[in-house]
Formats: sequence, structure tokens, C-alpha cells
Amino acid sequence: MPKVSVCIPSYNHARYIGASIESVLAQSFEDWELVIVDNFSTDDTQAVVKSFRDPRIRSYASDRNVGLVRNWNRCVSLARGEYVGILPADDIYLPRMLERSVATLIPRWDSHTQHVTTSTSRALSFSKERSGWTETP
Repeated sequence: MPKVSVCIPSYNHARYIGASIESVLAQSFEDWELVIVDNFSTDDTQAVVKSFRDPRIRSYASDRNVGLVRNWNRCVSLARGEYVGILPADDIYLPRMLERSVATLIPRWDSHTQHVTTSTSRALSFSKERSGWTETP
């Protein structure tokens, strides 16, 4: 199981998703998987995604448009990592994003919480006991 799952939910982001994927491949922290879920794009998003050959990349394509929220939820549900980072398909991570995020979150980890980092560097936690998302200080 990878330490971090980076989730890229996408819809018609062929122009940008290549840079997003490259930014994950360039991370200083290497214990990650990349989960990409395409929401029935009508552009060349799938071709761009398939051009990357790295065993840590898993991509899925919806057979119909399921909407933004369902696509994001599906992307996160496919994550296998101990931590989950959401990277919008038109954004990039700086090279030490995962390294710094993991270093910040490890001391706060417990068995009842799943941590998520967003591209804006805000850390969010989902607690099964509290049944909801909260911002991690």
C-alpha cells in the first residue's frame, strides 16, 4: 500500500492534465500512487493520461458524465494510500508538496482518521468518530 494516494478528478482538461501528472512524477517523496478518474471528457484527456507509463499511475474513465461531486468521490474512493491528496486536473504540485504534507501529517495520524491535503496546502481530516471533515491545524 502506498503512503500517499494523489487523486486527480478530471473533465475536459487535456490542456492541463499532462503538467499535473508530471508534477506528481517529479515529487521528492516517492511512495505514492496516482489515481485519475476522467468524467467522460469529450477532449483528448484520456489520450494524454494514457501517454504516461508509470506503474504507480491508475486511470479510470467514466462511461457517462456523473457530475463533479460524484467524480471526485469516486476518485477518492479508489485511493489505497494511508493519506489522500486531491490535485485538480488544472493545477500542479510543487516538487516537495508530498514530502512536506506527509511530514506535517504523520504526528497527527491515528487509526480513526483519514487525512487529505488539497492543492492549496490546507490539510483536512475525516474522522469516523466525528463523522465529518475538519481542517487540521
